[in-house]
Amino acid sequence: SSLPYAIQQAYGLVTDAANYYSNYKSEAEGSYEALLDNEITSFFHSAYGSETGDGSNVHYIQANLGEGNSVDEFYFYMAPRSGNGNNRPVNITVSGSNDNETYTKIADVTTTLDGTMNPYLSDKLGTDGTNYQYILLTVNSTNTGTVFFTLSELYFFPATNDVTALVESYNDFATLSITETAMFDAATAL
Repeated sequence: SSLPYAIQQAYGLVTDAANYYSNYKSEAEGSYEALLDNEITSFFHSAYGSETGDGSNVHYIQANLGEGNSVDEFYFYMAPRSGNGNNRPVNITVSGSNDNETYTKIADVTTTLDGTMNPYLSDKLGTDGTNYQYILLTVNSTNTGTVFFTLSELYFFPATNDVTALVESYNDFATLSITETAMFDAATAL
């Protein structure tokens, strides 16, 4: 759906790929820019093979919301890489920080990223009133059991009333049956 990208364009908390960082970004393939381009054929890839040493380290991706920017309630959206159903983040620990050194756990999340092309939009995540500039997604496991992971898109949205209404409409649309979706498409084409 293009709605998550439209939300990203209007409300995204990360709009510059330079504000993403991974402790193990692959040097062989993928880019941070791919996470913001609304193109499922481009992707981010964390390090694999000899790039990861013994392969026992946990990989993460961090979003820096920028100097003077912070959030206490937010959503995040992930779209899987096309053409390869492997290495999709399934179990993630979401944490926040203001100094990029000490992180506080916000939530453990289980995504719906499996071997299909279905994206994942988180529930509203809250920090009990603490605003954070840095959001860290630590990938604890993937759908194929690898330490490394891939993503095509990664967006962060503030949980404002406007964004929450858009997220709810996206979730309502995402749960429609195929017949209901076809009827909706036909009705909106009129």
